[in-house]
Amino acid sequence: MRNGSGGKRVGRLSAAASLRCVACLCGAALGLTALAADPALAPVFEGGFHGRQKAVTSLGRRLPPEAVAELMDFLEARSAPGLTASELLALKDSVCSVLENQSVYPVELPARLTAMYRDPTHAVGWRDYCIQHLSTACRKVPAAERPAIVGVFKEAARETQSTIAGTALIALRDHQAVAPDIREFLAGRSREIAADGGAHDASRITALQISAGLGDRRVLPPIRALLQDATAGRPLRLAAVAALGTLGGTEDLHLLEPLADGSDRMFRRAAEAAIAKIGAAKGGGK
Repeated sequence: MRNGSGGKRVGRLSAAASLRCVACLCGAALGLTALAADPALAPVFEGGFHGRQKAVTSLGRRLPPEAVAELMDFLEARSAPGLTASELLALKDSVCSVLENQSVYPVELPARLTAMYRDPTHAVGWRDYCIQHLSTACRKVPAAERPAIVGVFKEAARETQSTIAGTALIALRDHQAVAPDIREFLAGRSREIAADGGAHDASRITALQISAGLGDRRVLPPIRALLQDATAGRPLRLAAVAALGTLGGTEDLHLLEPLADGSDRMFRRAAEAAIAKIGAAKGGGK
């Protein structure tokens, strides 16, 4: 890999150096003193976000069990001296990516992710990331363990007050092959979230996109309502326009044409695209 200044290629950290980096990361995040084997080296393994992130991304795919265990412990950190909340979130995401890309997938990781998702003392952003990483786990664990992970996705799809429900819908979409009932659950839950005015806009947007992808025209009533609701969020209404282009018919043109003739450039382009899509589908015998 090239160093930050664009210079010559440098090798990965040695296993010993990697362990020292890991130890320091964990110690700092948990508010402990530096855990480097040699205290004189502690400043090398401490510092700001970018240095820590570089240390994490330099870790290899064959870490010893002790390093894997310390990295999993680090995922539990709720704060870290010298890091903002968003930096800690990004660092934990990177650490989790290192763990799931080990040559031998850590068998304890799905259970740890599930426990952290279910723990409301963790930040919502990290709990969302836990669902994302559980989606990766669902591809890596034995087939017999996948239904339990899908059960967590179904549970998370009910957390509509944040982005978590939308993330869970994406995970369910990506793992429909695990069980025959997933598709109908996904379609029904997506319709419910799309129609839920109290749900987080990001989750509603995802619900609209998934409904459109499934070809589920049963979601058309809330889509039509959103187009007529001037108080709805702008990104949400744009998603409704796109979904209407996929699922709607000529009977919906009266909702799109005013937007296509309006002064708002983004809505005009979205409505024009939706009208063209409906026209193309009609020409194809929709």
